[in-house]
Amino acid sequence: IAQVYGNGGKDSLKLPYLHEMDMTLQTVISKEPETRKNWSNFEIDCEVKYILHYMNRKNFTVAHEHIEKVKKLLEPHVDPVFWLNVQLIQLQYYAKTDEYDKSIALIDEVTPTVLNNYVSTFATLINYKASTQYDKGDIDGAIETRRYLIRKQDSLNNAFSANQLKQVKEIYHIDELLLEKQKIQDMNYRIGFIFLGVCLLLMLLFYLYTRYVSGKIAVVEKKTAEAALQAETDNIAKERLKSEISHDIRTPLNVVVGFAELLTGKEELDKETKREYGQMIQTNAESLLNYVNSILELSRLESGKIQYEDEECDIIQLCSEVLDKVNGREESTVSVSLQTDLKEQLARTDRRWFDTLLVSMLTPSENDTARYEAIIRIRRDRTRSALYFDVVNAPFAKVHFENKTSLIRHEINAHFIHYFGGIYKVQTEAEEGPTISFTIPCRD
Repeated sequence: IAQVYGNGGKDSLKLPYLHEMDMTLQTVISKEPETRKNWSNFEIDCEVKYILHYMNRKNFTVAHEHIEKVKKLLEPHVDPVFWLNVQLIQLQYYAKTDEYDKSIALIDEVTPTVLNNYVSTFATLINYKASTQYDKGDIDGAIETRRYLIRKQDSLNNAFSANQLKQVKEIYHIDELLLEKQKIQDMNYRIGFIFLGVCLLLMLLFYLYTRYVSGKIAVVEKKTAEAALQAETDNIAKERLKSEISHDIRTPLNVVVGFAELLTGKEELDKETKREYGQMIQTNAESLLNYVNSILELSRLESGKIQYEDEECDIIQLCSEVLDKVNGREESTVSVSLQTDLKEQLARTDRRWFDTLLVSMLTPSENDTARYEAIIRIRRDRTRSALYFDVVNAPFAKVHFENKTSLIRHEINAHFIHYFGGIYKVQTEAEEGPTISFTIPCRD
C-alpha cells in the first residue's frame, strides 16, 4: 500500500502505512530476536522507502539518518539486490546534496563488487561516475573514467569470446582426439621397435590408420574454425540485437516514466493535459508490451518450448473463416476477397497458428488509417505438391521495415511456415501493392 501511494505522489497517505510497516517489523523482531536475519531484507526495504520519502520532500537531514541506519543492516546474509539498492540510494542522495567527492568515493568502493556480480550495471555505474566528475568540474577525470570504461568493456568482450572458443573446443573433443592419437602412436612405436622384423605389415596398417585419424582431426579442426567464426559472428549479432532491443524498449519506457512523473509531480495540470499524458502512457505501454510479448513468443518458438499441432485441415475452409472474421470487424479499414479455383484442399498445418498468420497479415498498424482492398490468391502446383499463397495489398507487408515489432512478427510467421516445409517472402514494392507470399506442402 505504501508503494502504491508513493508511486501516486500521495506522500501524506503513504507515511502512516510506512510507519505501520516499520512498527510491525520491530514488534516481530523484538518477540523473536533470533529470527532478525530473516527480516533484514524487509527492514532494508522499509528504510529505503523512508529515504526516498524524505529526499522527495528535500528533508536531507532525516534522509541521512535513515541512510546511516540502513548501512548498519548490510550484513553478509543480506540479499545482493538489496545491497545494490542501498548503494544506488546513497548515490541519489549525494547527487541531490551535490556531494561529488562522496559520490565518486562510493562508486570506487563498490565497483569491484559490481564488476564481479552485476556486470550489466557496471557500465552504467562508471558512466555515472564520469558524469559526476564532469558536474564537479573535473573534465580530465571524466575523460579518463570514460577511457577506463571503454578498455574494461573491450576486455570483458574479449574474455567472453575466449570462453566461447573454449566451449566450442570442448564440444568437438579436440583435446581427446589429440590425446588418443598420441597414445596410439606411442603404443605402436614400442611394438614396432620390439617386433621390427615381423611387424612391417602392422606398421603399414598403423600408418594408414594414422592418416585416417589425421584426416579426422583436420576435418574437426576445420569445423572448429568454422564454429569459432560462427560463434564470433553470433556474438556480434547478439550484441547488436541486444543494443537494438535495449533502444526499442528504452524509448517507450522513457515516455511512460517521463509522463508518469509529470502526472505525479507537484505541478497542477488541467484535465485535458492529464488525459493527453495518460493516453501517451497507455499507447507506449501497449507498444512496449506488444514488443516484449513478440520477443518472448519468438524465443519460445526457437527454443522449442512452443510446439505446433500437426493436423490435417481444409485450407480453403480456414481461409474462408479468416475472411469472415476480418470482413466482420466493426469500423475496419480492410476488406478481403479470396481468389482460387480450388473448392477444397487438404494440407497438414496447425489450424490455430494458420489463423493467426493470416489475421496478422491483414491487420494494419495502430496509426495506419489507409483503406485496403486485400486479395488472397491460392493456386496448387501439382508437380511440386504445394499450395502457393499471395496476400496482395496486405497491410502487414507495408510495415515490413517500419518497426522491430513487425520484423519480429514476420520472423514468427516465417518460423511457422518453414516448420511445415514452406517458404515465406515479403515484397513491399510489388506491382499490385505490398504482397506477402508463402507456400505450404499439400496432398494431391
